[in-house]
Amino acid sequence: MVWLQRALDLLLPFLIGLGWFLDQAWLKSEMPWAWLAFLYGGFFVIVAQLSGVYRQWLRRSAFTIMRLVFQAALMSLAMAAVVWGVWFDSRLAELDVLLGWWLVFLLWLVGYRWLIYLWVWLVRWRFGQQRRVVICGAGRVGQTLANVLQNTPGLGYQVVGFFDDAPLPASLQNQGYSYLGPLNSVMTASKQSEFDEVFICLPLQDDRQIKALMDGLADSTKVVKFVPDLFAFDLMHTHFVDLKGLPVFSVYDSPLTSLTSQWLKRGLDVAVSVWVLGLLWPLLLGIGMAVKLSSQGPVLFKQVRYGLDGREIKVYKFRTMTVMENGEKVEQAKANDPRVTAVGRFLRRTSLDELPQFYNVLQGRMSVVGPRPHAKAHNELYRDLVPRYMQRHLVKPGITGWAQVNGWRGETDTLDKMQKRVEFDLHYIKNWSLWLDLKIMVLTLFSLRSAC
Repeated sequence: MVWLQRALDLLLPFLIGLGWFLDQAWLKSEMPWAWLAFLYGGFFVIVAQLSGVYRQWLRRSAFTIMRLVFQAALMSLAMAAVVWGVWFDSRLAELDVLLGWWLVFLLWLVGYRWLIYLWVWLVRWRFGQQRRVVICGAGRVGQTLANVLQNTPGLGYQVVGFFDDAPLPASLQNQGYSYLGPLNSVMTASKQSEFDEVFICLPLQDDRQIKALMDGLADSTKVVKFVPDLFAFDLMHTHFVDLKGLPVFSVYDSPLTSLTSQWLKRGLDVAVSVWVLGLLWPLLLGIGMAVKLSSQGPVLFKQVRYGLDGREIKVYKFRTMTVMENGEKVEQAKANDPRVTAVGRFLRRTSLDELPQFYNVLQGRMSVVGPRPHAKAHNELYRDLVPRYMQRHLVKPGITGWAQVNGWRGETDTLDKMQKRVEFDLHYIKNWSLWLDLKIMVLTLFSLRSAC
């Protein structure tokens, strides 16, 4: 089913174009529109794969499907337009013609997915093809599982009730779930009751109880599934890996492990950096002259910081202070800090002192978007004070980041400020996507505008 979707998504721009473009005489004579259609289809399939459009899409809500498809369609349209305009021909078409073609394509993308979604739901409702399940364990995992099964009709499950040695929590009772008895009664019920599957959702420390349930249910004809209590651990970007039959949970991992995601993020970094440096080089030259003439010292400040995988890198900034601290002790700049020069104060307020870091991005040491790199001395200090602090280095550091656009930038004079910054950085790593990168870039531009 998924491969059929990919093939259809690749061909849809071309198939729609057969009826949409052939009436346009200028397209038939001047523009190989078919190449544009296939180029766009290819970009859409790649972006859709990375953004999770094809991942268990029947188990999502209709709104989520629409949102993911729209994001992938919009991003791939921008990529196809840039590639076509740079390497082929900038005369794409009249804007209304291309916009109409894209909207029809978008309607088909969403429409055929909704039709399949509706068909599966109707089949399960009409023919009663829902699996009746019971849950052993009314704790956090069991409650989460029940909500997922009940709120996702595409899964085809109906929760009959709970087995647990403790009374059913009020939250489950208010939702109408039934208490079926203590845990050891599930074996007897499995031979008498009309349900199809048993989900065991007990804490991992209850290994004896889990084994007893599994051994007891081995004498039944019910499907038995075990849901591990991963909430007991502080996990990030967790996913399941099958190593030739050996189940492995990736606990602390980077979202950029695949070559495709690495290439796409690197391509975005290079494109943005070349555009910024090529467009703003007169501003960079002017800032450099202002820094040089306003105070003694070099124009650029080079500081050793931690990059990807905790490796040391040199980060470039326009010098904004009269000192060049880069040792075992680095004092953060404070409000009205006497070390900050007059020019430096303006550069810091507008973040223009960060512009040389686009050269770091071209070098491959940094990314446009990512956790902000801290001074080496600060890393060594906070890695012992803030849990999972070093997990920030699972991706390249960035010029801007999710923490910065949410207000957690500047001086971290208290521990809770650094904890909040790390919290937002880890959220970014866990939820990374190209769409999130673009969103952060746009939010950064708005924040800079307000600062000015």
